[in-house]
Amino acid sequence: MGLVQVVAGVLRNEHHAVLAGVRSTGRAFAECWEFPGGKLEEGEGCEEAVVREWKEELGRVVRPGRLLFHGTFTNGSGYHLTALEVHHVEGPPDGWVWTSHTHVDWLDPLKLLQVPPDRATPSLRPILRALLKL
Repeated sequence: MGLVQVVAGVLRNEHHAVLAGVRSTGRAFAECWEFPGGKLEEGEGCEEAVVREWKEELGRVVRPGRLLFHGTFTNGSGYHLTALEVHHVEGPPDGWVWTSHTHVDWLDPLKLLQVPPDRATPSLRPILRALLKL
């Protein structure tokens, strides 16, 4: 059995803050900050998956942008993650709906890097570092 394929979408606002969420309880990495996304479904590419995941988790239509990061994480059963920049296309600017997170917020990437390790998914810091190098 191969590694689980996962995609995350990174959305920035006009102030360069990123939208991140705290994972719901009862899930792996519960109460940890992450970028919205999820597992690829069979036959699905990363761009299709990030659009679907953002619609399911946040009720927003996004357009995938450039590749920000891809890497393999061996914790637990292991997974390969691809992070894409996303651009907001449709949905009201306020009143975000989330189904997989207890909290979603706009955060300065440098401040998000300072989240304690036990409050961040393993992929959060590598994605932020890649984003800050752009």
